[in-house]
Amino acid sequence: MIRYLDPLFTTKKTENRVEEIRRKIRTGAGMTGICLITVATNGKDVLDILPAPMMKQPSFRKRDLDVVGIAEDKDAAFELVGRIFAEYQKTFSTYTGLREALLAQFAGQEREN
Repeated sequence: MIRYLDPLFTTKKTENRVEEIRRKIRTGAGMTGICLITVATNGKDVLDILPAPMMKQPSFRKRDLDVVGIAEDKDAAFELVGRIFAEYQKTFSTYTGLREALLAQFAGQEREN
């Protein structure tokens, strides 16, 4: 199952296309260039950057992914990850705990729904 953070981190080029991108991911349609920023699945790292075409593979579509951002290409994805870290550091004056904070935000969203 793919869960999306609310509000989702986006770039200027993807902010108006979020619903279209989500629909294409759900249906397995091709989207060259688009990258998803997700909470890392290995439990150690903080974030992963996944090219959206990987979502066409059945094994990836069945994974539990927590998407925190969408970018139009790899370079924009790296910039977006930097922005996510910068916003967290500005709020909490530390870089540690970002992964836990994101997972807590997803859990809070689930309780609201």
